[in-house]
Amino acid sequence: MSKPENFEPRKGNRLTSEIDKDFEPPQHIYRRLTGEIKTAQNQKAWAKIEVNPDSGWRHNYPYKPGVVELPCWSHYDPFGLFLSLMGPAQPNSGRYNFFLPQTAVYTHWAFTIGGSRVVSDKGERSLRSMGFTPQPGHGPPPTIFQCTWIEGSDSNVDFSLGASMGGHNYGDRQVLGDWGTRLQKTRFALLNNWNGINESRWKNRKGELVKFAFETLPSIDGGRGKTKFGNCGETYLFLHLLGAYREESGRKHVKGLALASSFLNVKALRKAYSLKEISVKEGGRYKYFWAPCPSCKHLITRATAELNNFLPWKNAPSAKDFKEGEGSKTKAEVKENDQSVSA
Repeated sequence: MSKPENFEPRKGNRLTSEIDKDFEPPQHIYRRLTGEIKTAQNQKAWAKIEVNPDSGWRHNYPYKPGVVELPCWSHYDPFGLFLSLMGPAQPNSGRYNFFLPQTAVYTHWAFTIGGSRVVSDKGERSLRSMGFTPQPGHGPPPTIFQCTWIEGSDSNVDFSLGASMGGHNYGDRQVLGDWGTRLQKTRFALLNNWNGINESRWKNRKGELVKFAFETLPSIDGGRGKTKFGNCGETYLFLHLLGAYREESGRKHVKGLALASSFLNVKALRKAYSLKEISVKEGGRYKYFWAPCPSCKHLITRATAELNNFLPWKNAPSAKDFKEGEGSKTKAEVKENDQSVSA
């Protein structure tokens, strides 16, 4: 009998019973059987499994009036919430002296606790075999890890950490049906009625207004990929910090950064954090700092937040940031919400 793995349901005793074949392949998604019978009429939309929205996996953050509970079903999301609950950040916390290092730590630990890392023929740059000790895991780890933050009325800084969808395995379509769409639609549903987004529209390349929907999105129209609304790393964070409870005047001060997990391909960055190493450019653009995709830009616009606060090239690290990043041996000028203050 094989060793029990994370999110690998078993019949009866968790440690001694056989694997429940109904839930194969294993994946880092809390799921349940749909109970639906496959017919000629529903075979295109039919799925054997779906996300299990267990009440024990619901959390609200930050703890303020009007903040709704959100369901989680992949350990990457509650882990980001756990790190967020270690806050609020101190008043001198800025993009490069706290939030980027914190996001890098989140990324590193997310890869440590989940996701397949079996060394295979996928090559040196594979996200599944990046120098970690080879061990089994389930599904690809998230591609993007994101941090969003804002200074609160008490001068402390609320922040939230999240990741794009990961840990999934769509499996054999003949066996699981369209499990992939079921999973993506569950993440999409998190945005339901967020800032009235259901009635929002975005403009495509032809200049036409397109209504917000699961099937159509700016990223596909712009040739930037096929990631659906709600499946990016910003989803939980925007729901946490840009909900209806947040006054519009405060939304302009919300900031964010997105970090590509591929930075872990760099051996030096797997062992220690370095602003110099993680902020390298390739082809004139930051290699590991990502701007919001067109779909996330629509969310930012809908929330009346300031897009420039999320763009890497608008928030480039300064010489002082690099000096500060050298460690305690260097006396650096600290920052408060990216604004210089006395050291």
